[in-house]
Amino acid sequence: MRDFQRTVQFGHCLVSLKSYIGDCVMALPLFEELEAHFAQVTFLAGGALQQVICQSNPNRRVVPAAKSKHPSAVWKEAQWMRSERFDAAFIVNHSFRSALTANLARIPVRVGHATELRSWALTHPVPYDQGEFESQSSLDLVRTIGVEAIGRMPELVVTATQRRRGQELANGAKIGIQPGARFGAKQIPIPVCIEVAQQLAAEGYSICLLGGNDEAQFAEPIEAAIKGSVENLVGKSSISETLGVLANLDLMIGSDTGLMHMAAAVDCPSITLFGPTPIEKWGHNYGNHVAIQAPGGSMDNIDASAILEIARRRLRG
Repeated sequence: MRDFQRTVQFGHCLVSLKSYIGDCVMALPLFEELEAHFAQVTFLAGGALQQVICQSNPNRRVVPAAKSKHPSAVWKEAQWMRSERFDAAFIVNHSFRSALTANLARIPVRVGHATELRSWALTHPVPYDQGEFESQSSLDLVRTIGVEAIGRMPELVVTATQRRRGQELANGAKIGIQPGARFGAKQIPIPVCIEVAQQLAAEGYSICLLGGNDEAQFAEPIEAAIKGSVENLVGKSSISETLGVLANLDLMIGSDTGLMHMAAAVDCPSITLFGPTPIEKWGHNYGNHVAIQAPGGSMDNIDASAILEIARRRLRG
Protein backbone atom coordinates (compact mmCIF):
# COMPACT_ATOMS: atom_id res chain seq x y z
CA MET A 1 0.00 0.00 0.00
CA ARG A 2 2.89 2.37 0.74
CA ASP A 3 4.25 2.04 -2.81
CA PHE A 4 0.82 2.52 -4.25
CA GLN A 5 0.23 5.69 -2.22
CA ARG A 6 3.30 7.20 -3.92
CA THR A 7 1.76 6.28 -7.27
CA VAL A 8 -1.54 7.86 -6.25
CA GLN A 9 0.17 11.11 -5.36
CA PHE A 10 2.41 11.46 -8.39
CA GLY A 11 1.25 9.16 -11.17
CA HIS A 12 -0.83 9.16 -14.32
CA CYS A 13 -4.23 7.48 -14.19
CA LEU A 14 -6.83 6.51 -16.74
CA VAL A 15 -10.59 6.84 -16.22
CA SER A 16 -12.57 4.54 -18.54
CA LEU A 17 -16.22 5.50 -18.97
CA LYS A 18 -19.43 4.35 -20.61
CA SER A 19 -21.05 6.50 -23.28
CA TYR A 20 -24.09 7.27 -21.11
CA ILE A 21 -24.42 10.83 -19.83
CA GLY A 22 -26.11 9.78 -16.59
CA ASP A 23 -23.25 7.46 -15.64
CA CYS A 24 -20.77 10.22 -16.39
CA VAL A 25 -22.63 12.78 -14.26
CA MET A 26 -22.80 10.34 -11.36
CA ALA A 27 -19.03 9.85 -11.55
CA LEU A 28 -18.18 13.57 -11.31
CA PRO A 29 -17.23 13.38 -7.60
CA LEU A 30 -14.83 10.53 -8.47
CA PHE A 31 -13.15 12.70 -11.12
CA GLU A 32 -12.46 15.40 -8.54
CA GLU A 33 -11.00 12.91 -6.07
CA LEU A 34 -8.69 11.44 -8.67
CA GLU A 35 -7.51 14.89 -9.76
CA ALA A 36 -6.70 15.69 -6.14
CA HIS A 37 -4.43 12.64 -5.84
CA PHE A 38 -2.95 12.07 -9.28
CA ALA A 39 -0.62 14.41 -11.14
CA GLN A 40 -2.36 13.61 -14.44
CA VAL A 41 -5.76 12.15 -15.27
CA THR A 42 -6.83 11.05 -18.76
CA PHE A 43 -10.43 10.21 -19.57
CA LEU A 44 -11.38 7.57 -22.13
CA ALA A 45 -14.96 8.27 -23.14
CA GLY A 46 -17.36 7.83 -26.01
CA GLY A 47 -20.25 9.75 -27.49
CA ALA A 48 -20.86 13.29 -26.29
CA LEU A 49 -19.31 12.77 -22.87
CA GLN A 50 -16.46 15.18 -23.49
CA GLN A 51 -18.90 18.09 -23.13
CA VAL A 52 -19.98 16.82 -19.71
CA ILE A 53 -16.49 15.90 -18.51
CA CYS A 54 -15.04 19.28 -19.48
CA GLN A 55 -18.01 21.40 -18.41
CA SER A 56 -16.59 22.29 -14.99
CA ASN A 57 -12.95 21.89 -16.00
CA PRO A 58 -12.15 22.71 -19.66
CA ASN A 59 -8.54 21.56 -19.21
CA ARG A 60 -9.40 17.90 -18.74
CA ARG A 61 -7.89 15.56 -21.30
CA VAL A 62 -10.48 13.35 -23.00
CA VAL A 63 -9.57 10.67 -25.55
CA PRO A 64 -12.38 9.17 -27.69
CA ALA A 65 -13.09 5.53 -26.89
CA ALA A 66 -13.08 2.98 -29.68
CA LYS A 67 -16.55 2.42 -31.12
CA SER A 68 -15.84 -1.03 -32.49
CA LYS A 69 -15.88 -4.15 -30.28
CA HIS A 70 -13.81 -6.15 -32.77
CA PRO A 71 -10.75 -7.82 -31.21
CA SER A 72 -8.46 -5.68 -33.37
CA ALA A 73 -10.01 -2.51 -31.92
CA VAL A 74 -9.56 -3.84 -28.38
CA TRP A 75 -5.92 -4.65 -29.08
CA LYS A 76 -5.28 -1.26 -30.68
CA GLU A 77 -6.78 0.52 -27.66
CA ALA A 78 -4.69 -1.62 -25.32
CA GLN A 79 -1.55 -0.69 -27.27
CA TRP A 80 -2.43 2.99 -26.91
CA MET A 81 -2.91 2.54 -23.15
CA ARG A 82 0.46 0.86 -22.88
CA SER A 83 2.13 3.73 -24.74
CA GLU A 84 0.67 6.19 -22.22
CA ARG A 85 2.38 4.35 -19.33
CA PHE A 86 -0.57 4.69 -16.98
CA ASP A 87 0.15 3.90 -13.35
CA ALA A 88 -3.48 3.06 -12.63
CA ALA A 89 -6.82 2.65 -14.37
CA PHE A 90 -10.18 3.37 -12.75
CA ILE A 91 -12.70 1.53 -14.87
CA VAL A 92 -16.06 3.19 -14.28
CA ASN A 93 -17.38 1.28 -17.28
CA HIS A 94 -18.84 -2.01 -16.05
CA SER A 95 -18.17 -4.01 -19.21
CA PHE A 96 -15.93 -7.06 -19.51
CA ARG A 97 -14.28 -5.48 -22.55
CA SER A 98 -13.09 -2.39 -20.64
CA ALA A 99 -11.39 -4.48 -17.94
CA LEU A 100 -9.87 -6.83 -20.51
CA THR A 101 -8.39 -3.90 -22.43
CA ALA A 102 -6.74 -2.46 -19.33
CA ASN A 103 -5.42 -5.93 -18.48
CA LEU A 104 -3.97 -6.38 -21.97
CA ALA A 105 -2.33 -2.98 -21.60
CA ARG A 106 -0.58 -4.23 -18.44
CA ILE A 107 -1.60 -1.22 -16.40
CA PRO A 108 -0.15 -2.04 -12.96
CA VAL A 109 -3.22 -1.06 -10.92
CA ARG A 110 -6.68 -1.76 -12.35
CA VAL A 111 -9.64 -0.77 -10.21
CA GLY A 112 -13.24 -1.51 -11.16
CA HIS A 113 -16.50 -3.00 -9.99
CA ALA A 114 -16.69 -6.78 -9.94
CA THR A 115 -19.28 -7.04 -12.72
CA GLU A 116 -19.60 -9.24 -15.83
CA LEU A 117 -17.25 -11.93 -14.42
CA ARG A 118 -14.27 -9.65 -14.93
CA SER A 119 -12.68 -9.68 -11.44
CA TRP A 120 -9.75 -11.74 -12.70
CA ALA A 121 -8.77 -8.87 -15.04
CA LEU A 122 -8.67 -6.35 -12.19
CA THR A 123 -6.05 -5.93 -9.47
CA HIS A 124 -8.65 -4.25 -7.22
CA PRO A 125 -12.15 -5.68 -7.89
CA VAL A 126 -14.76 -3.72 -5.90
CA PRO A 127 -18.17 -5.16 -4.93
CA TYR A 128 -21.00 -3.37 -6.74
CA ASP A 129 -23.82 -2.57 -4.33
CA GLN A 130 -27.11 -2.39 -6.24
CA GLY A 131 -28.72 -0.50 -3.37
CA GLU A 132 -26.06 2.21 -3.03
CA PHE A 133 -26.43 5.64 -4.68
CA GLU A 134 -24.40 5.48 -7.89
CA SER A 135 -22.12 8.41 -7.03
CA GLN A 136 -21.13 6.59 -3.86
CA SER A 137 -20.48 3.41 -5.84
CA SER A 138 -18.14 5.37 -8.11
CA LEU A 139 -16.29 6.78 -5.10
CA ASP A 140 -15.89 3.24 -3.75
CA LEU A 141 -13.36 2.73 -6.56
CA VAL A 142 -10.96 5.29 -5.10
CA ARG A 143 -11.75 4.34 -1.51
CA THR A 144 -10.54 0.81 -2.15
CA ILE A 145 -6.98 2.06 -2.61
CA GLY A 146 -6.99 4.03 0.64
CA VAL A 147 -8.34 7.47 -0.30
CA GLU A 148 -10.90 8.85 2.16
CA ALA A 149 -13.33 10.24 -0.41
CA ILE A 150 -16.03 12.62 0.76
CA GLY A 151 -19.51 11.56 -0.36
CA ARG A 152 -20.57 14.75 -2.10
CA MET A 153 -23.22 14.99 -4.78
CA PRO A 154 -22.53 15.53 -8.52
CA GLU A 155 -22.13 19.18 -9.51
CA LEU A 156 -21.69 20.98 -12.83
CA VAL A 157 -20.71 24.64 -13.10
CA VAL A 158 -22.67 26.61 -15.71
CA THR A 159 -21.06 29.73 -17.15
CA ALA A 160 -22.75 33.11 -17.43
CA THR A 161 -22.60 32.82 -21.22
CA GLN A 162 -24.40 29.46 -21.09
CA ARG A 163 -27.05 30.89 -18.79
CA ARG A 164 -27.73 33.77 -21.14
CA ARG A 165 -27.94 31.45 -24.12
CA GLY A 166 -30.22 29.11 -22.20
CA GLN A 167 -32.51 31.97 -21.28
CA GLU A 168 -32.76 32.99 -24.93
CA LEU A 169 -33.56 29.47 -26.09
CA ALA A 170 -36.20 28.86 -23.42
CA ASN A 171 -37.85 32.19 -24.28
CA GLY A 172 -38.70 32.85 -20.66
CA ALA A 173 -40.03 29.37 -19.87
CA LYS A 174 -39.57 28.36 -16.25
CA ILE A 175 -40.74 24.73 -16.30
CA GLY A 176 -39.06 22.03 -18.33
CA ILE A 177 -40.50 18.66 -19.35
CA GLN A 178 -38.69 15.80 -21.06
CA PRO A 179 -41.31 13.68 -22.87
CA GLY A 180 -38.91 11.09 -24.30
CA ALA A 181 -36.29 8.63 -23.07
CA ARG A 182 -33.64 6.38 -24.60
CA PHE A 183 -35.48 3.28 -23.39
CA GLY A 184 -39.25 2.90 -23.70
CA ALA A 185 -39.59 1.37 -20.23
CA LYS A 186 -38.27 4.62 -18.75
CA GLN A 187 -40.52 6.98 -20.68
CA ILE A 188 -43.37 8.91 -19.07
CA PRO A 189 -46.58 8.11 -21.00
CA ILE A 190 -47.31 10.94 -23.43
CA PRO A 191 -50.92 11.40 -22.20
CA VAL A 192 -49.50 12.01 -18.71
CA CYS A 193 -47.01 14.55 -20.08
CA ILE A 194 -49.82 16.31 -21.93
CA GLU A 195 -52.04 16.50 -18.84
CA VAL A 196 -49.19 17.84 -16.69
CA ALA A 197 -48.25 20.41 -19.34
CA GLN A 198 -51.86 21.51 -19.90
CA GLN A 199 -52.55 21.96 -16.21
CA LEU A 200 -49.38 23.94 -15.55
CA ALA A 201 -49.92 26.07 -18.66
CA ALA A 202 -53.49 26.80 -17.53
CA GLU A 203 -52.07 28.01 -14.22
CA GLY A 204 -49.90 30.53 -16.06
CA TYR A 205 -46.58 28.73 -16.30
CA SER A 206 -44.65 28.77 -19.56
CA ILE A 207 -43.04 25.47 -20.52
CA CYS A 208 -40.11 24.26 -22.57
CA LEU A 209 -39.63 20.71 -23.84
CA LEU A 210 -36.14 19.22 -23.72
CA GLY A 211 -34.56 16.04 -25.02
CA GLY A 212 -32.33 14.42 -27.62
CA ASN A 213 -32.57 14.21 -31.39
CA ASP A 214 -34.37 10.87 -31.35
CA GLU A 215 -37.12 12.16 -29.04
CA ALA A 216 -38.65 14.79 -31.34
CA GLN A 217 -41.70 12.66 -32.13
CA PHE A 218 -42.70 12.63 -28.46
CA ALA A 219 -42.66 16.41 -28.19
CA GLU A 220 -45.03 17.05 -31.09
CA PRO A 221 -48.32 16.01 -29.40
CA ILE A 222 -47.50 18.08 -26.32
CA GLU A 223 -46.65 21.10 -28.41
CA ALA A 224 -49.95 20.68 -30.28
CA ALA A 225 -51.92 20.40 -27.04
CA ILE A 226 -50.65 23.64 -25.48
CA LYS A 227 -50.01 25.95 -28.42
CA GLY A 228 -48.59 29.30 -27.43
CA SER A 229 -47.39 28.21 -23.98
CA VAL A 230 -44.52 25.93 -24.94
CA GLU A 231 -41.03 26.25 -26.39
CA ASN A 232 -40.04 23.01 -28.11
CA LEU A 233 -36.26 22.50 -27.80
CA VAL A 234 -36.23 18.72 -28.23
CA GLY A 235 -33.34 17.87 -30.53
CA LYS A 236 -32.61 21.55 -31.06
CA SER A 237 -30.15 22.34 -28.26
CA SER A 238 -26.63 21.05 -27.61
CA ILE A 239 -25.54 19.67 -24.25
CA SER A 240 -23.93 23.03 -23.45
CA GLU A 241 -27.12 24.91 -24.37
CA THR A 242 -29.30 22.43 -22.48
CA LEU A 243 -27.25 22.99 -19.35
CA GLY A 244 -27.83 26.73 -19.77
CA VAL A 245 -31.57 26.18 -20.10
CA LEU A 246 -31.66 23.95 -17.02
CA ALA A 247 -29.76 26.51 -14.95
CA ASN A 248 -32.58 29.02 -15.55
CA LEU A 249 -35.58 26.78 -14.83
CA ASP A 250 -37.64 26.75 -11.65
CA LEU A 251 -38.51 23.09 -12.18
CA MET A 252 -37.59 20.20 -14.50
CA ILE A 253 -39.84 17.14 -14.90
CA GLY A 254 -38.72 13.94 -16.58
CA SER A 255 -37.84 10.27 -16.22
CA ASP A 256 -34.59 8.49 -15.38
CA THR A 257 -32.41 9.96 -18.15
CA GLY A 258 -29.04 11.65 -18.55
CA LEU A 259 -30.81 14.98 -18.95
CA MET A 260 -32.39 14.67 -15.50
CA HIS A 261 -29.01 13.81 -13.99
CA MET A 262 -27.65 16.99 -15.58
CA ALA A 263 -30.57 18.94 -14.08
CA ALA A 264 -29.67 17.71 -10.61
CA ALA A 265 -25.99 18.48 -11.18
CA VAL A 266 -26.72 22.15 -12.01
CA ASP A 267 -29.14 22.24 -9.03
CA CYS A 268 -32.22 22.80 -11.14
CA PRO A 269 -35.18 21.71 -8.95
CA SER A 270 -36.37 18.42 -10.39
CA ILE A 271 -39.03 15.73 -10.28
CA THR A 272 -37.75 12.45 -11.72
CA LEU A 273 -40.03 9.48 -12.42
CA PHE A 274 -38.63 5.96 -12.18
CA GLY A 275 -40.06 2.78 -13.67
CA PRO A 276 -38.02 -0.46 -13.43
CA THR A 277 -34.79 1.31 -12.43
CA PRO A 278 -34.16 1.28 -8.64
CA ILE A 279 -34.71 4.74 -7.20
CA GLU A 280 -32.19 4.26 -4.37
CA LYS A 281 -29.47 3.62 -6.94
CA TRP A 282 -30.13 6.37 -9.47
CA GLY A 283 -32.58 8.79 -7.85
CA HIS A 284 -31.62 12.31 -6.78
CA ASN A 285 -33.75 12.51 -3.65
CA TYR A 286 -32.19 15.40 -1.75
CA GLY A 287 -32.28 19.18 -1.60
CA ASN A 288 -34.41 20.56 -4.44
CA HIS A 289 -34.85 17.16 -6.05
CA VAL A 290 -37.64 14.61 -5.72
CA ALA A 291 -37.58 11.09 -7.18
CA ILE A 292 -40.75 9.02 -7.52
CA GLN A 293 -40.91 5.26 -8.11
CA ALA A 294 -43.80 4.23 -10.37
CA PRO A 295 -46.22 1.78 -8.71
CA GLY A 296 -45.23 -1.76 -9.61
CA GLY A 297 -42.09 -0.44 -11.32
CA SER A 298 -44.05 0.38 -14.48
CA MET A 299 -44.25 3.85 -16.02
CA ASP A 300 -47.74 2.93 -17.27
CA ASN A 301 -48.88 3.32 -13.65
CA ILE A 302 -47.72 6.93 -13.33
CA ASP A 303 -50.54 9.35 -12.56
CA ALA A 304 -50.41 13.01 -13.61
CA SER A 305 -52.03 14.15 -10.36
CA ALA A 306 -49.09 12.87 -8.31
CA ILE A 307 -46.63 14.83 -10.46
CA LEU A 308 -48.78 17.97 -10.35
CA GLU A 309 -49.13 17.84 -6.58
CA ILE A 310 -45.36 17.82 -6.09
CA ALA A 311 -44.80 20.36 -8.86
CA ARG A 312 -47.20 22.88 -7.35
CA ARG A 313 -45.66 22.44 -3.94
CA ARG A 314 -42.19 23.04 -5.34
CA LEU A 315 -43.21 26.02 -7.43
CA ARG A 316 -44.86 27.70 -4.44
CA GLY A 317 -41.63 27.35 -2.52
